[in-house]
Amino acid sequence: MFGLGTTEWVIIAFLFFDTLLAVGVVLFVNAKKKNSGNSGNTFSADSNESPFHSSTHSVTNSVNAVPLNNEEIVSLLRQGRKIEAVKIYRERTNLGLKEAKDAVEALERQI
Repeated sequence: MFGLGTTEWVIIAFLFFDTLLAVGVVLFVNAKKKNSGNSGNTFSADSNESPFHSSTHSVTNSVNAVPLNNEEIVSLLRQGRKIEAVKIYRERTNLGLKEAKDAVEALERQI
């Protein structure tokens, strides 16, 4: 009958591995795209966080993570230094640029 030699088995094993690798890359890229919607989320290789679970950042991504009456940010806003206020707010909350800007502008409207 029909028998497979060593070469054929090596080719089959390679194709199987190649397919698994391609599926893994697609899953990883999709997870990163999904995760990038939470612009404050970043993944670094030296952290213990998984790039596939966005729930690890749920507390730090809320606008209320830093009280909006922060004196330093209010002082910068009163001096007309909104960019610096947004920068400091982002550093303290790990929010994305848009979320931090929106939060600082909300604070600016209150003062």
